[in-house]
Amino acid sequence: MRARGRSPLLKGLWKLSLFESSRLASLQRDNKRLYRAYLLKEAMLGVLDCTHEGLARRKLDEWVRWAQRSKLAPFIRVARTIRDHADCILAYVKSGLSNGRPKALSNATKT
Repeated sequence: MRARGRSPLLKGLWKLSLFESSRLASLQRDNKRLYRAYLLKEAMLGVLDCTHEGLARRKLDEWVRWAQRSKLAPFIRVARTIRDHADCILAYVKSGLSNGRPKALSNATKT
């Protein structure tokens, strides 16, 4: 997919224009692996948007199983990492807090 065609891949399904939706539909036909990767990305965002820990755990387990069956090597590796760190991911879901800002601040002071 050319650079200008990436924009539908960077947006969520619900934020696509009509033109972008049609490009995504053609991607579904023409590049099934890339389309599967897009769906996996969107599904992971759905996990992180959960507010109930039990639902998030179930969705995360389903996502890991799907990613492991996806035949996409990068997603298979990520699925293993996510499985190993599932408790930390679920702690984020439960609390809504991330350590991203403190880490960024720490990295900024090192340079």
